[in-house]
Amino acid sequence: MDISNLSYAVVDEQPLWFNFYDHKQWGGWEAELHDPNDEEDPDNHMPMFNYAYPLPDEYELNLSRARKALKHYALTVVSLADHDRYYLVLTGGGMDMSWDICGAYIALGFYPPARFCRLPEMAGDRLTPEKQAVIEACRRSLRAVTGWVERSLDDLYRLEVEMSKVM
Repeated sequence: MDISNLSYAVVDEQPLWFNFYDHKQWGGWEAELHDPNDEEDPDNHMPMFNYAYPLPDEYELNLSRARKALKHYALTVVSLADHDRYYLVLTGGGMDMSWDICGAYIALGFYPPARFCRLPEMAGDRLTPEKQAVIEACRRSLRAVTGWVERSLDDLYRLEVEMSKVM
């Protein structure tokens, strides 16, 4: 898993609560990767929880690339009519899905949102090359956010000094 050329476009994004059960499919949202002809799994690529994880506004969905990229993750892509953009959503569950969420973002070409970079230690897990890549991608996301915060703090200090000067 190569993380050297990922985009920082979503590192500061937050999950969006969206009630998929109160909105009818194709009325307020669409499961972009859903295959209604899959007789073995008629609920394939359907949201399981009411949270959506934003993809960048400029994200261009390529169905075959997205299916391939998300094959090993319990996530899929949906579009929300009210928000005019694409989102990742969980199609399965567990105690903490942060590893899958981060892995899915990376598979689609993005450093994961810092919000999900507090990765849980799971019993029996070992450090694989894929997990090492997720950890490093999370480090890069957190460093980016930390840099923005530090620069903002510096800007506030300079503003305060300038505003407190006697004219």
